[in-house]
Parts: sequence; C-alpha cells; structure tokens
Amino acid sequence: MEFAKTGNAELLGRPPLSESEEKAKMLIATDYARKMSLDMRMISGKYGDHPDNKASHCAANIAKYYNRFHAQKGTQFVFSDLGTYKPGEWNVYSEIKRKLVQEHGIPAHEMRFIQEAKMKSSARSLYRQLMKERSGYCSVPPKCSVRG
Repeated sequence: MEFAKTGNAELLGRPPLSESEEKAKMLIATDYARKMSLDMRMISGKYGDHPDNKASHCAANIAKYYNRFHAQKGTQFVFSDLGTYKPGEWNVYSEIKRKLVQEHGIPAHEMRFIQEAKMKSSARSLYRQLMKERSGYCSVPPKCSVRG
C-alpha cells in the first residue's frame, strides 16, 4: 500500500522508479501483488515457501482431481499466466510439480511441461504420447487457476 501511495520503489527492494515507471506505479503495484499472492519467491529468492500461497492451493486442487479421476486415467492441463517453466531454475511450474510429488505423492513421471517440446510438432507428439500412456482418456477440466 505504501508503495502505491508514495512510489518509493525501495519498499519493494527495487531501485528508484524511472520517469516512465513513475507514471505506471499502480501497474507495478498490481503486478507485485499478483506475484506475491502466487508465491513470494516470484518477487525474491530470499522468501521461503508458504502453505497458504496460491501455488500451494493449486497443487492441492490438482491432487484432489488427480485422485478423484485416477482410476479413469484423467488428464489435467494447468496454465499459469505468471512465470515460465525453465529447467534448472526456480519457477512456479516446477514448484507446483515439486509439491505434487513431495506433498501429495503423485509420481513425477506423470507430469510434463509443454515447454519441453521445442516445436509445435514436438508438442503434438508430447500430447499424443500422453494420450497413449493414459489410455482410457478422461478429460478433467482444470478447476485450479494459478492466476495472480
């Protein structure tokens, strides 16, 4: 709130705002709020995990649907409008996967990232492989949104 009032970027751990950023300080405040509600580590690596962030709730919802439709070999697609999967770097996609594996016992090999595909044809191949592995396809609508 204080940043939105004053524009003091140091409150956010940022250098002072440029002239153009000063005009967009409410957009900057909104962007930070969205990221903070998803996972504070989107702002800074100095923060740790929190069981009540949106990433944790999302993982719990995904696990609920996974368990509910596991016998039918259900498939879920999860999209985040914040962050991008990057191998070897902390990101919200990998964090949700970590939570699903470690906290909810879902096998890691059952989860894939579309970013693993290098081209559209690879993405189609990845999708076909998923459908083949999940024979008895049952589409589970993603009831979990990772939107900030």
